[in-house]
Amino acid sequence: MKKVESLPLDDEVKKNNFEMLKKDYDKKADSYDRWYKITSYLIKNEYFNKQFDGLDDMEMLKFVTQYISAPFPPMFSKNDFDKLVLVGINNNQREALWRLSFTYAKKGYDLDKIVDYYIAQKGGYYIQELNSAVGEYLNINELIDKIKDK
Repeated sequence: MKKVESLPLDDEVKKNNFEMLKKDYDKKADSYDRWYKITSYLIKNEYFNKQFDGLDDMEMLKFVTQYISAPFPPMFSKNDFDKLVLVGINNNQREALWRLSFTYAKKGYDLDKIVDYYIAQKGGYYIQELNSAVGEYLNINELIDKIKDK
């Protein structure tokens, strides 16, 4: 394979590129304030909250996992989180469980049931994804000890 050499940039081009990047970096995103205002309105919206409260556990699990990038995931108690984990396990929702872990691991909720489920299902892919996403919240040595067929 032929090595491609980059063209040397003169100092003026480097300076212009740097200034353009700096302007973009310092520019305030126009959607930031609107995003938080809209989110605030939704959180306080009576109709929205009534609809949200009417979701059953499986619908709630799907909602949470579809909107993983939302900055304000629904607030769940540990008990609510555990119910969603059981719904995910009982319905074989491996992807949903991984996303649920990713969204709520920072809350300090116990992820052992999810880890045990992945091990029982021989879901090596999801164990690795879980480790990549929330490894700092897992006891890796304990996880490895649980795996029988290393």
